Amino acid sequence: METSLTHVRIVGAGLIGTSIALALRATGVTVTLCDSDSRAEALARDLMGGENGDGSTVEDLCIIATPPNFIAEVIHAESSRNPRLRVMDISSIKTKPLVDVSRIGFDLGFFAPTHPMAGREVSGPRSARGDLFQGRPWILCLDGVDPELSRMVRDVVGRCGAIALDRTVEEHDKGVALVSHLPQVVASLLAGQLIAGQESELELAGAGL
Repeated sequence: METSLTHVRIVGAGLIGTSIALALRATGVTVTLCDSDSRAEALARDLMGGENGDGSTVEDLCIIATPPNFIAEVIHAESSRNPRLRVMDISSIKTKPLVDVSRIGFDLGFFAPTHPMAGREVSGPRSARGDLFQGRPWILCLDGVDPELSRMVRDVVGRCGAIALDRTVEEHDKGVALVSHLPQVVASLLAGQLIAGQESELELAGAGL
């Protein structure tokens, strides 16, 4: 579902934010990428061939690719420079950011919670790939979201090659906790046990460990 999307601002030059930037630029969208870490921003800009928007126009959409605790803070800052701000986030939790954003008085109709279920074993802009989202699920929680913003979000997902899955915020948080967060906790606990193990014990491990 392509729209009139021409210029996107991405706040957060990590693995996901930079990968989105690369994917969108490959489809002809102008991307402005920024990060509080100047080194990450510079590296991401290099990956985009040195281009980073022109700064002279107001973006159609702002994608926030920061940790969840900073989303409301970023929206507050961005709304001061763009009174027509439309926001899409990509955080791995949905309920808390919605509460935080509502507390600052931002119209939730212009805030689209989303979550691409993609990643790599390494992080940071250096690991970014324009094809990171190809064929991967991208969860959209668009209940109550402005129709034009919803179309833009679906356009972004399509340009990135991902598969849109519609869920409520509650369905997202419950499902992701089961298939992503819980396995990470179990893996971390297992790793801690293995680190504390004796070499003679670890020699008994099979190929599945």
